[in-house]
Amino acid sequence: MTSSLPPQSLPGEALTRNLASLDRYLTRFRRDGLSHLIAGKLQPGESGLTFTTDSPIDGKPIADVPRGDAQDVARAATAAHAVFPAWRALSAVKRRSILHAIADGIEDRPSVVCEKTPRQARFGGEKASEGDTLA
Repeated sequence: MTSSLPPQSLPGEALTRNLASLDRYLTRFRRDGLSHLIAGKLQPGESGLTFTTDSPIDGKPIADVPRGDAQDVARAATAAHAVFPAWRALSAVKRRSILHAIADGIEDRPSVVCEKTPRQARFGGEKASEGDTLA
């Protein structure tokens, strides 16, 4: 498991490994941008509009992100609705097993999850402040 200590307090070798790992992701994100994951496939936003998400550490751009809209939500909801009967048909034990496997994957790779999860939220392309909501 990766340390939650600030980078400057990590031992030199661990810091070097973590920065190299982060650089691989950032290079890909900056080159390819990000997409919505709908129906198991990476897809751009319907509108084609994007916004740039910036690093909370140094303010440098991380990636272009699709600006999701009602059409994107509708596509995702339609895809979820289509697979729901198969999910519902699974036993509670099987669904629990699947969800626990997902949680285990997240816990086993916290550095990947943290690298892909922005520390700074954006709503409509604007930086959010504490107490902002999506409503």
